[in-house]
Amino acid sequence: MERDGRTVTFWARHGRNRCGGSDDIPFEEVWDALGDWHPDFTNAEALKEKYGGTWEKTPAPQISGRSAKEAYAEMPEALRAYIKAMPEYDEDLFRAITEEN
Repeated sequence: MERDGRTVTFWARHGRNRCGGSDDIPFEEVWDALGDWHPDFTNAEALKEKYGGTWEKTPAPQISGRSAKEAYAEMPEALRAYIKAMPEYDEDLFRAITEEN
């Protein structure tokens, strides 16, 4: 992904299981920090729970998209703090992805 003339790398120089960055943080460490959370860009899971917890009862026509701002607003504060503490953290890039002001 190219942004402002800089290449943002996800896979490291030293192997697929590492994130790129000044400290070459192991990918597993970042993955563990995520826990069970992931951005939810639709209301499908919420509808599924509302209608009995099975996909068969979920009214598919009611499924709608959510903005990145809505999805990332649910990010746990501990994960947000972890990301911001990383040496390669870029505030402008984070705000562009999460659509925060």
